[in-house]
Amino acid sequence: MKVITARGSDSAEAMDEVIRLLGVNALILSTRVRDGMVEIEAADDMPERPSLRSVPERQEPAPQGQSFADLLEARSDWAPMPKLRPAVPPRRTPWAQVTPTRLQAALLDRLEADLLPPEPLTPGRLAPRTLILGPPGAGKSLLAVRLAAEAMLADRACQPQVIAPRMVNPLSDDRLRGWLRLLGLTADRPLIGDLMAEDETITPVENRPQIIDLSDIPQATPELATALARLMPTEVILALPAGLSARQAARLARHWAPAGPGICLTFTDLGAPEQALLLALAEAGLRLTRAARGTGIIETLSLPDRAEMARWRSRICRTGTKSGKAGDQPYEPCAQDRMVHAWPCRPDGRNR
Repeated sequence: MKVITARGSDSAEAMDEVIRLLGVNALILSTRVRDGMVEIEAADDMPERPSLRSVPERQEPAPQGQSFADLLEARSDWAPMPKLRPAVPPRRTPWAQVTPTRLQAALLDRLEADLLPPEPLTPGRLAPRTLILGPPGAGKSLLAVRLAAEAMLADRACQPQVIAPRMVNPLSDDRLRGWLRLLGLTADRPLIGDLMAEDETITPVENRPQIIDLSDIPQATPELATALARLMPTEVILALPAGLSARQAARLARHWAPAGPGICLTFTDLGAPEQALLLALAEAGLRLTRAARGTGIIETLSLPDRAEMARWRSRICRTGTKSGKAGDQPYEPCAQDRMVHAWPCRPDGRNR
């Protein structure tokens, strides 16, 4: 058998060389590219087949009539079997002993310490100025009306002043005016520049708390919120929808954190806030001060507490065993539960 290696700049040129040397009946053994050239290894005949291995002789069967003792004695001459490594026991994860009751209590303890304010607010009591921030569609204008109604119900002598500054023309419709008309109030719509100029000479008026809605200021920044809050005691509220994703909530919380806002979760009746959302707000260092639900004006605000967070969690994550019964039986936690153990801690040991 004659074996050659033909080279060419491409496969066609190398194949022409094979045909020239071995003819059209050449057998291609291999093709490869080396140093930019195509190499074809060919032969003029089939390679020799390897000889078949010799069939081992058939072993004679064991003689019949031997006793079991004879067989054991014959096995004593065999080489000892290697010792097998002991089986590795299955790794017990920290979730093996986790129960719904204990896990829920641990989560609520952490959220209560890091998310809820140390001292709960008094319903209906407003600071001399309340500043409402938030993304578009978060319900800022309706929140301003609800705060005004709550203050008027708590103190009949209170007449809140709702201010909705604008850039040039109002970006939103007159829903705010219509809502305030139900309370016997009117909305002030000054230019943002005029409002900043008035702040240099304004003084707080008793029973006339200001509620500033920045819905028509799309370029609102933490610096603007700080400037509006520097001349009188101000409560800054960041309105966030309860259905907001955890990533977007964390981004907004980091953006507005310099203004030191409290969080008001809106539209909680449409869906409970996810556990990841609450953890993101707690890690940003913000406090959850209010929750809003429904589409009405009166009795729609609440002060979140441990019990309400437990109700939220019961709506978004299972709290029972595989059989559906609550109890202290081990179960496989959901993905949201695993975030509790992955929550980083502060140097002083407290979760952040």
